[in-house]
Amino acid sequence: MHEGELVSGKYTLIRCLGKGGMGEVWLAHHQFLNQDVALKFLFPYLLADGAGDEISRKFMQEAQIGAHLNHPNIVRVRDFEPYQNTFFIVMDYINGQDLRDIIARNPLPEAHIIHYISQILSALSAAHKHNIIHRDIKPSNIFIDRNGRAYLADFGIAKALDSTTLGKSRMICTPEYAAPEQFDSDTFGRVSPATDLYSLGITMYHAATGTAPFTGTTMQVIYKQTHVMPPPPHEMNRSLSAGTSAVIMRAVEKRQGQRYQSAQVMADALKEAPTVPVQPDKTVVATPTFKPRPEPRSHRPVEPKPARPRRRSFAWIWVLIFVGAALTVGGIIWGTSGSGSGTTPADDTKHIQPPAPEPPKPVSELTVPNLYGKTLEEVLPITQQKWNAAAVAEVESDQPAGTVVAQEPAAGKELELRGTIRLTMSGGKATTTSSGIASGETAKKSGKTARAEEPVKKKQAQYKICPNCGEQNRLSASICKKCGRKI
Repeated sequence: MHEGELVSGKYTLIRCLGKGGMGEVWLAHHQFLNQDVALKFLFPYLLADGAGDEISRKFMQEAQIGAHLNHPNIVRVRDFEPYQNTFFIVMDYINGQDLRDIIARNPLPEAHIIHYISQILSALSAAHKHNIIHRDIKPSNIFIDRNGRAYLADFGIAKALDSTTLGKSRMICTPEYAAPEQFDSDTFGRVSPATDLYSLGITMYHAATGTAPFTGTTMQVIYKQTHVMPPPPHEMNRSLSAGTSAVIMRAVEKRQGQRYQSAQVMADALKEAPTVPVQPDKTVVATPTFKPRPEPRSHRPVEPKPARPRRRSFAWIWVLIFVGAALTVGGIIWGTSGSGSGTTPADDTKHIQPPAPEPPKPVSELTVPNLYGKTLEEVLPITQQKWNAAAVAEVESDQPAGTVVAQEPAAGKELELRGTIRLTMSGGKATTTSSGIASGETAKKSGKTARAEEPVKKKQAQYKICPNCGEQNRLSASICKKCGRKI
């Protein structure tokens, strides 16, 4: 393909808009209708191998779905034609940018996120009513035109819920935005509307924070998508309301049943999100008691006091009588105890009752447990009902790789509901040093038993973790190489 090429006798190619894994999209001008359109070409080499039939079928399926879904927030498909040794789809041209390019510069303001995502939820609601699951929601498949309208595109790997032809086919998706069930061979065919809502939640997270919640190699991302909950986005973007953050966190729950079950329900929650107040802290604060302020003295009627006759005070006489009586009684008691007929001071101590021990304080339901030495698979069943668990760093340690060596908050501390427990994981590869914990034999000789829960002393990390996106940077770095923020 090249600029100026005439396709099918009516489309003049203007410029290439972008390339993907299966094809490329060109801006073209329709000679007869005098209108700009977008042409999506399938790479010819994909049709040459054994999978060519399946790929061409999916490409045609994308055209059919786009043509049948008539919605103002879905890119409309106009035609499907063969050309030379490939095929192309004719679509409406959206004069704007995709969401990926927009959020590559800065996180979106909350009002923009709600405005765009509400429109995409409307598009998904229409698709789901036709039993169509998109399965590849991500920023690059969402377009924003110059008027602020959002469009959903690329139904190339969409699945019809009443179709069984794709149930066990190859898993084609974008791992950074795919739902956990899209990686499991047992549940791959059991996608649902909640699958798209998970991917949209990850997209919202990216738009709100400026980075996708899970990054790394493909296998690392797949593991995190299926086992790790990200920290709430409002902890990374303080301008984001707790209500919108809560909508995102529910959308990215690992289990389908815990997410929103329809796009309309999520849209309603997102519409009300900015008005949801921040949950109050669990700390009990004493409320001061205010007493009514007395009226100013100038407003009170002054009543004259009757004059009393002056009397001579005899209070000092009663003081002398009281002191004398006390000395007399003290002498009697002293004499009795010294004669041996009474109870000695030593005997008196037998009747002194020790103070009753204070009852143990009940353990709060929000007290953080000890997670040291556990793997993420062991951590999640413990924490997922009350908190989020996020692996934020990995250090060299004598502990087995993939186990917790530090946590924040520490065990025994209290953490609010749905708060985040930040975990430091062992990466292994540590060498035993003389300053490490004594071995079992040494501990036995010293008469002490090493505590199992005492963490192994970690070697100093050879990198600096960005608190914003979790990227590993050189120790000397002051700016994160990934998100560009100060560290």
